Amino acid sequence: MKFFFLFFLSVSCASLYPQVANDSGATPTPAGVNADLFDSSFFDGILDQADTGDDAMGTQRIIDLRGSTFAPSISFSTNYNYSSNPLAAHKNNKIWEDGFLTSFTLGFNLGLGEIGIGDEVLITPSIYLSHSRTYYDLAKDRGVGFQYLDADSQIASLSLPFVLPNDFVVRISHTYFRPIDFRNDKSDIYINSPSFSFEKQFTFSNGGALTAIVGAGLSLSEGSEYLASLLSAGVGDAVAQTLYANLVLQGENPAISRPTNMQDSWSHQIAFNYMHPINEKFFAIPNFAYSKSVYTEGRYLGREDTITSVGLNISYALNEWLNLSAVSNYSSKKTNDNGHEEDIVDYENFIGGVAFGINYAF
Repeated sequence: MKFFFLFFLSVSCASLYPQVANDSGATPTPAGVNADLFDSSFFDGILDQADTGDDAMGTQRIIDLRGSTFAPSISFSTNYNYSSNPLAAHKNNKIWEDGFLTSFTLGFNLGLGEIGIGDEVLITPSIYLSHSRTYYDLAKDRGVGFQYLDADSQIASLSLPFVLPNDFVVRISHTYFRPIDFRNDKSDIYINSPSFSFEKQFTFSNGGALTAIVGAGLSLSEGSEYLASLLSAGVGDAVAQTLYANLVLQGENPAISRPTNMQDSWSHQIAFNYMHPINEKFFAIPNFAYSKSVYTEGRYLGREDTITSVGLNISYALNEWLNLSAVSNYSSKKTNDNGHEEDIVDYENFIGGVAFGINYAF
């Protein structure tokens, strides 16, 4: 995987340079490797990036088919955000009141052509790859005590949007995701997420566009066994062995009480995004999302989480390939009694900051 990313990074940067020369951007990512401490709400927002390169939402006509022509594009974005609750803790249990998070994302999207089915249905498949890095305290305001939270994440996604008449879209997709402890070059959890969504776009005379989305999906995970996850998290060998032995002495079987698979769940969600043009370069984009996840495996069996978020982004296009944004989002997560019994907490978080993004289509 290391060689894949180095190759991907080299190709992407090499492709980006000519464009720049000619024309002289859920929740933060813990480096978590202990599968017992993973909270799938952490992945909210990250997996959404898998569709950022797919713009098959607007009106499209069969007459414009490109056949099998590939449509590659690359993107780079960076965000500097304030978070009121960077560790996603309960409001009465915060050990870090607030902070600033910095993230960098390099993405590659490949459109696989446009395929017509009859006279009214269009399929626009695409592949998306990305590598992100998140720093919890890049300025080291809190010293180096929280460096273990810094992490990478990788996404690979295949999306199959079926564009229907009247701006309806049925989308089938599959996303592979893994977080990485980049300081130790380790990853201890892998998630596959097949999903299905039904989307409708409404356009208005003022140039605004509202997109409504309803969907459902699965989250299928694999992780390391308990002892390996402790060691990978930086716990010393003697301490890790002691923690493991204590579970056995208490009559627990770590393979059952600390399963490698503890993230499997199904979910459904509804979302609304509205893009309002202030002028030809300025856009206001309010958004709302609600999701519910039900866990189906391991110690979290029966746990149910709901997440509600509302946000407002202001975007300004400096030119065709560079844009600046002001971002804000409030989210609230609640879990049921099963979640509380496993020390999963309810929390609220506000994120606000700035971002810039570079996009180049070949």
